[in-house]
Amino acid sequence: MGCTFQYGCAVLKVHLPILQKDMRFMHSPDPALAVPEDVNWDDLRYVIAVIETGTVSGAARQLGVNHATVLRRIASFEAGYNAQIFEKSARGYQVLPEFLPVIEALRGVSQAMAFLGSSMNARNHRMQQALRLTSTDTICTSFLPDVLAKVAEDEPDLRLSVVSSNERIDLGRARVDLAVRPAERLPEDLSGKLVGYMPFAVYGAEDAPQPWIGLRGDLAKSTIGRAIEDLIGEAPLRTVCDTFLVGRQLACKGMGQVVLPCFIGEAAEGLQRKSSEGSLPRIPIWLACHAELADAPRVKALFHTVHRALVAVIAQQSGLMPARSGQV
Repeated sequence: MGCTFQYGCAVLKVHLPILQKDMRFMHSPDPALAVPEDVNWDDLRYVIAVIETGTVSGAARQLGVNHATVLRRIASFEAGYNAQIFEKSARGYQVLPEFLPVIEALRGVSQAMAFLGSSMNARNHRMQQALRLTSTDTICTSFLPDVLAKVAEDEPDLRLSVVSSNERIDLGRARVDLAVRPAERLPEDLSGKLVGYMPFAVYGAEDAPQPWIGLRGDLAKSTIGRAIEDLIGEAPLRTVCDTFLVGRQLACKGMGQVVLPCFIGEAAEGLQRKSSEGSLPRIPIWLACHAELADAPRVKALFHTVHRALVAVIAQQSGLMPARSGQV
Protein backbone atom coordinates (compact mmCIF):
# COMPACT_ATOMS: atom_id res chain seq x y z
CA MET A 1 0.00 0.00 0.00
CA GLY A 2 1.38 3.40 -0.94
CA CYS A 3 0.50 7.08 -1.07
CA THR A 4 0.16 8.50 -4.61
CA PHE A 5 0.69 12.15 -5.53
CA GLN A 6 -0.54 12.95 -9.06
CA TYR A 7 0.15 16.14 -11.00
CA GLY A 8 -0.04 16.86 -14.71
CA CYS A 9 0.83 13.70 -16.63
CA ALA A 10 3.24 12.46 -13.99
CA VAL A 11 2.41 10.17 -11.09
CA LEU A 12 4.78 9.87 -8.14
CA LYS A 13 4.21 6.96 -5.76
CA VAL A 14 5.74 7.19 -2.33
CA HIS A 15 5.60 3.93 -0.41
CA LEU A 16 5.44 5.31 3.10
CA PRO A 17 5.10 1.96 4.92
CA ILE A 18 8.32 0.73 3.32
CA LEU A 19 10.04 3.98 4.27
CA GLN A 20 8.77 3.64 7.83
CA LYS A 21 10.04 0.10 8.10
CA ASP A 22 13.54 1.01 6.85
CA MET A 23 13.80 4.10 9.06
CA ARG A 24 12.61 2.22 12.18
CA PHE A 25 15.32 -0.34 11.58
CA MET A 26 18.03 2.30 11.25
CA HIS A 27 17.04 4.54 14.08
CA SER A 28 16.32 2.09 16.87
CA PRO A 29 17.35 -1.33 18.08
CA ASP A 30 13.64 -2.01 18.48
CA PRO A 31 12.12 -2.50 14.97
CA ALA A 32 8.62 -2.25 16.42
CA LEU A 33 9.04 1.46 17.08
CA ALA A 34 7.06 3.68 14.66
CA VAL A 35 8.23 6.81 12.90
CA PRO A 36 7.82 9.62 15.47
CA GLU A 37 4.52 11.43 15.05
CA ASP A 38 6.00 14.81 16.02
CA VAL A 39 8.62 14.87 13.23
CA ASN A 40 8.31 18.06 11.16
CA TRP A 41 8.32 16.79 7.58
CA ASP A 42 9.13 20.27 6.32
CA ASP A 43 12.61 19.66 7.77
CA LEU A 44 13.01 16.93 5.16
CA ARG A 45 13.63 19.36 2.31
CA TYR A 46 16.61 20.76 4.22
CA VAL A 47 17.96 17.24 4.67
CA ILE A 48 17.60 16.56 0.94
CA ALA A 49 19.23 19.87 0.00
CA VAL A 50 22.28 19.05 2.13
CA ILE A 51 22.43 15.57 0.58
CA GLU A 52 22.32 17.04 -2.93
CA THR A 53 24.82 19.86 -2.39
CA GLY A 54 27.07 18.18 0.16
CA THR A 55 27.36 21.31 2.30
CA VAL A 56 25.20 23.45 4.55
CA SER A 57 26.15 26.60 2.62
CA GLY A 58 25.19 24.94 -0.67
CA ALA A 59 21.84 23.89 0.77
CA ALA A 60 21.25 27.43 2.05
CA ARG A 61 21.87 28.87 -1.42
CA GLN A 62 19.63 26.28 -3.06
CA LEU A 63 16.75 26.96 -0.68
CA GLY A 64 17.27 30.70 -0.41
CA VAL A 65 17.76 30.71 3.37
CA ASN A 66 20.67 31.42 5.69
CA HIS A 67 23.27 28.99 7.04
CA ALA A 68 21.79 28.94 10.55
CA THR A 69 18.34 27.95 9.30
CA VAL A 70 19.70 24.86 7.56
CA LEU A 71 21.65 23.81 10.66
CA ARG A 72 18.57 24.26 12.85
CA ARG A 73 16.35 22.21 10.50
CA ILE A 74 18.91 19.40 10.21
CA ALA A 75 19.22 19.28 14.00
CA SER A 76 15.42 19.19 14.30
CA PHE A 77 15.09 16.26 11.90
CA GLU A 78 17.88 14.30 13.58
CA ALA A 79 16.41 15.01 17.01
CA GLY A 80 13.05 13.67 15.85
CA TYR A 81 14.65 10.31 15.16
CA ASN A 82 17.27 10.53 17.92
CA ALA A 83 19.89 9.68 15.29
CA GLN A 84 22.75 11.26 13.36
CA ILE A 85 22.11 11.34 9.61
CA PHE A 86 25.31 12.97 8.39
CA GLU A 87 29.00 12.52 8.93
CA LYS A 88 30.46 16.03 9.20
CA SER A 89 34.01 16.47 7.93
CA ALA A 90 36.23 18.95 6.09
CA ARG A 91 34.91 17.41 2.85
CA GLY A 92 31.36 18.41 3.71
CA TYR A 93 28.30 16.48 4.83
CA GLN A 94 28.26 12.79 3.85
CA VAL A 95 25.25 10.54 4.48
CA LEU A 96 26.05 7.74 6.89
CA PRO A 97 26.10 4.36 5.07
CA GLU A 98 23.08 2.95 6.90
CA PHE A 99 20.93 5.77 5.48
CA LEU A 100 21.79 5.15 1.82
CA PRO A 101 18.96 2.61 1.15
CA VAL A 102 16.26 5.15 2.01
CA ILE A 103 17.71 8.25 0.31
CA GLU A 104 15.64 7.76 -2.85
CA ALA A 105 12.51 7.24 -0.76
CA LEU A 106 13.28 10.47 1.10
CA ARG A 107 13.70 12.29 -2.20
CA GLY A 108 10.31 11.03 -3.35
CA VAL A 109 8.59 12.21 -0.19
CA SER A 110 10.32 15.60 -0.38
CA GLN A 111 9.42 16.16 -4.04
CA ALA A 112 5.81 15.14 -3.54
CA MET A 113 5.33 17.33 -0.48
CA ALA A 114 7.03 20.34 -2.09
CA PHE A 115 4.84 20.09 -5.16
CA LEU A 116 1.71 19.51 -3.11
CA GLY A 117 2.33 22.70 -1.13
CA SER A 118 3.14 24.77 -4.22
CA SER A 119 0.13 23.41 -6.10
CA MET A 120 -2.31 24.10 -3.26
CA ASN A 121 -1.01 27.64 -2.77
CA ALA A 122 -1.04 28.39 -6.49
CA ARG A 123 -4.70 27.42 -6.78
CA ASN A 124 -5.89 29.14 -3.61
CA HIS A 125 -7.69 32.34 -4.63
CA ARG A 126 -8.24 33.37 -1.01
CA MET A 127 -4.66 33.10 0.25
CA GLN A 128 -2.92 36.27 1.39
CA GLN A 129 -1.12 37.85 -1.56
CA ALA A 130 2.64 37.29 -1.69
CA LEU A 131 5.24 37.12 -4.46
CA ARG A 132 8.40 35.06 -4.06
CA LEU A 133 10.87 35.73 -6.85
CA THR A 134 14.46 34.68 -7.55
CA SER A 135 17.17 36.00 -9.86
CA THR A 136 20.94 36.37 -10.13
CA ASP A 137 22.90 38.79 -7.96
CA THR A 138 23.65 40.95 -11.01
CA ILE A 139 19.98 41.37 -11.88
CA CYS A 140 18.86 41.69 -8.24
CA THR A 141 21.25 44.60 -7.68
CA SER A 142 20.59 46.42 -10.96
CA PHE A 143 17.22 46.61 -12.72
CA LEU A 144 15.09 44.17 -10.68
CA PRO A 145 14.41 46.74 -7.91
CA ASP A 146 12.87 48.99 -10.58
CA VAL A 147 10.68 46.09 -11.69
CA LEU A 148 9.54 45.37 -8.14
CA ALA A 149 8.86 49.06 -7.53
CA LYS A 150 6.45 49.02 -10.51
CA VAL A 151 4.86 45.81 -9.23
CA ALA A 152 4.37 47.42 -5.82
CA GLU A 153 2.67 50.42 -7.44
CA ASP A 154 0.21 48.15 -9.28
CA GLU A 155 -0.30 45.79 -6.32
CA PRO A 156 0.13 47.80 -3.08
CA ASP A 157 -1.03 44.89 -0.90
CA LEU A 158 1.39 42.39 -2.42
CA ARG A 159 4.16 41.19 -0.11
CA LEU A 160 7.52 40.67 -1.83
CA SER A 161 10.26 38.15 -1.09
CA VAL A 162 13.46 38.14 -3.20
CA VAL A 163 16.00 35.31 -3.37
CA SER A 164 19.35 36.26 -4.93
CA SER A 165 21.22 33.22 -6.24
CA ASN A 166 23.51 32.47 -9.18
CA GLU A 167 22.68 28.78 -8.94
CA ARG A 168 19.60 27.26 -10.51
CA ILE A 169 16.98 26.95 -7.79
CA ASP A 170 14.30 24.27 -7.67
CA LEU A 171 11.29 26.59 -7.55
CA GLY A 172 9.02 24.05 -5.90
CA ARG A 173 11.45 23.03 -3.20
CA ALA A 174 12.51 26.61 -2.45
CA ARG A 175 8.85 27.70 -2.53
CA VAL A 176 9.57 30.40 -5.10
CA ASP A 177 6.83 31.54 -7.50
CA LEU A 178 8.79 33.15 -10.34
CA ALA A 179 12.36 33.36 -11.64
CA VAL A 180 14.08 35.98 -13.79
CA ARG A 181 16.95 34.09 -15.39
CA PRO A 182 19.53 34.65 -18.13
CA ALA A 183 19.83 31.40 -20.11
CA GLU A 184 19.96 30.13 -23.68
CA ARG A 185 16.74 28.19 -23.06
CA LEU A 186 14.47 27.15 -20.23
CA PRO A 187 14.71 23.63 -18.76
CA GLU A 188 11.73 21.33 -19.28
CA ASP A 189 10.39 21.83 -15.77
CA LEU A 190 9.96 25.59 -16.30
CA SER A 191 7.56 27.57 -18.46
CA GLY A 192 7.89 31.24 -19.32
CA LYS A 193 8.40 34.13 -21.69
CA LEU A 194 11.44 35.69 -23.30
CA VAL A 195 11.54 39.29 -22.06
CA GLY A 196 14.85 40.60 -23.40
CA TYR A 197 18.52 40.07 -24.14
CA MET A 198 21.67 40.74 -22.17
CA PRO A 199 24.51 42.01 -24.41
CA PHE A 200 28.14 41.71 -23.24
CA ALA A 201 31.30 43.72 -23.94
CA VAL A 202 34.88 44.11 -22.72
CA TYR A 203 35.42 46.87 -20.15
CA GLY A 204 38.46 48.31 -18.44
CA ALA A 205 39.80 51.44 -16.77
CA GLU A 206 41.40 53.95 -19.10
CA ASP A 207 44.91 53.31 -17.83
CA ALA A 208 44.33 49.70 -16.79
CA PRO A 209 46.93 47.02 -17.53
CA GLN A 210 46.12 44.51 -20.25
CA PRO A 211 45.87 41.23 -18.24
CA TRP A 212 42.40 39.70 -18.20
CA ILE A 213 40.07 39.19 -15.28
CA GLY A 214 38.57 35.76 -15.94
CA LEU A 215 35.70 33.66 -14.66
CA ARG A 216 35.59 30.55 -12.51
CA GLY A 217 32.94 28.17 -11.16
CA ASP A 218 29.55 27.66 -12.82
CA LEU A 219 29.77 31.01 -14.60
CA ALA A 220 32.86 29.85 -16.47
CA LYS A 221 30.89 26.84 -17.79
CA SER A 222 28.01 28.95 -19.12
CA THR A 223 27.55 30.12 -22.73
CA ILE A 224 29.11 33.49 -22.05
CA GLY A 225 31.86 31.83 -20.00
CA ARG A 226 32.86 29.67 -22.96
CA ALA A 227 32.74 32.70 -25.27
CA ILE A 228 35.03 34.62 -22.91
CA GLU A 229 37.45 31.68 -22.84
CA ASP A 230 37.57 31.72 -26.66
CA LEU A 231 38.11 35.49 -26.64
CA ILE A 232 40.92 35.40 -24.08
CA GLY A 233 42.63 32.41 -25.66
CA GLU A 234 46.16 31.97 -24.33
CA ALA A 235 46.33 35.46 -22.81
CA PRO A 236 47.42 35.48 -19.16
CA LEU A 237 44.80 35.77 -16.43
CA ARG A 238 45.73 38.09 -13.60
CA THR A 239 42.61 37.40 -11.54
CA VAL A 240 39.53 35.14 -11.68
CA CYS A 241 36.15 35.51 -9.96
CA ASP A 242 32.76 33.79 -9.94
CA THR A 243 30.44 36.79 -10.32
CA PHE A 244 30.26 39.73 -12.70
CA LEU A 245 29.76 42.16 -9.83
CA VAL A 246 33.15 41.24 -8.38
CA GLY A 247 34.74 41.39 -11.82
CA ARG A 248 33.39 44.89 -12.32
CA GLN A 249 34.82 46.10 -9.03
CA LEU A 250 38.23 44.58 -9.79
CA ALA A 251 38.26 46.30 -13.18
CA CYS A 252 37.29 49.61 -11.55
CA LYS A 253 40.41 49.27 -9.38
CA GLY A 254 42.55 48.98 -12.49
CA MET A 255 43.36 45.29 -12.12
CA GLY A 256 42.67 44.45 -15.77
CA GLN A 257 40.01 44.20 -18.43
CA VAL A 258 36.88 42.12 -17.98
CA VAL A 259 33.82 40.97 -19.93
CA LEU A 260 30.63 42.31 -18.33
CA PRO A 261 26.91 42.52 -19.08
CA CYS A 262 26.57 45.92 -20.74
CA PHE A 263 23.89 47.08 -18.31
CA ILE A 264 26.36 46.99 -15.41
CA GLY A 265 29.46 47.85 -17.44
CA GLU A 266 27.97 51.06 -18.83
CA ALA A 267 26.85 52.16 -15.37
CA ALA A 268 30.28 51.72 -13.74
CA GLU A 269 32.17 54.97 -13.24
CA GLY A 270 35.74 54.80 -14.51
CA LEU A 271 35.20 51.92 -16.95
CA GLN A 272 35.32 52.23 -20.72
CA ARG A 273 34.00 49.83 -23.33
CA LYS A 274 36.88 48.22 -25.19
CA SER A 275 35.06 45.98 -27.68
CA SER A 276 32.58 46.55 -30.49
CA GLU A 277 28.92 45.65 -30.08
CA GLY A 278 28.11 42.15 -31.30
CA SER A 279 31.57 40.70 -30.72
CA LEU A 280 30.17 38.60 -27.85
CA PRO A 281 26.89 36.65 -27.65
CA ARG A 282 23.68 38.12 -26.28
CA ILE A 283 22.10 36.01 -23.56
CA PRO A 284 18.28 35.75 -23.43
CA ILE A 285 16.47 36.82 -20.25
CA TRP A 286 13.40 34.83 -19.23
CA LEU A 287 10.56 35.24 -16.79
CA ALA A 288 9.67 31.71 -15.73
CA CYS A 289 7.54 29.66 -13.35
CA HIS A 290 7.13 25.95 -12.61
CA ALA A 291 5.65 24.32 -15.73
CA GLU A 292 3.08 22.34 -13.73
CA LEU A 293 1.74 25.53 -12.12
CA ALA A 294 1.76 27.84 -15.14
CA ASP A 295 -2.05 27.68 -15.49
CA ALA A 296 -2.81 28.09 -11.78
CA PRO A 297 -4.80 31.32 -11.26
CA ARG A 298 -2.51 32.80 -8.61
CA VAL A 299 0.69 32.09 -10.56
CA LYS A 300 -0.84 33.39 -13.79
CA ALA A 301 -1.84 36.64 -12.10
CA LEU A 302 1.61 37.14 -10.55
CA PHE A 303 3.30 36.26 -13.83
CA HIS A 304 1.24 38.80 -15.75
CA THR A 305 1.94 41.58 -13.23
CA VAL A 306 5.72 40.96 -13.15
CA HIS A 307 5.93 40.46 -16.93
CA ARG A 308 4.31 43.83 -17.60
CA ALA A 309 6.72 45.61 -15.24
CA LEU A 310 9.76 43.68 -16.49
CA VAL A 311 9.11 44.48 -20.15
CA ALA A 312 8.65 48.18 -19.33
CA VAL A 313 11.90 48.40 -17.34
CA ILE A 314 13.99 46.48 -19.91
CA ALA A 315 12.74 48.80 -22.66
CA GLN A 316 14.14 51.78 -20.74
CA GLN A 317 17.29 50.20 -19.30
CA SER A 318 20.57 51.14 -20.93
CA GLY A 319 22.59 48.07 -21.83
CA LEU A 320 19.61 45.73 -22.28
CA MET A 321 17.68 44.76 -25.42
CA PRO A 322 13.89 44.19 -25.36
CA ALA A 323 12.49 41.02 -26.87
CA ARG A 324 9.99 41.42 -29.68
CA SER A 325 8.15 38.21 -28.85
CA GLY A 326 8.66 34.70 -27.64
CA GLN A 327 6.81 32.36 -25.34
CA VAL A 328 7.83 28.86 -24.28
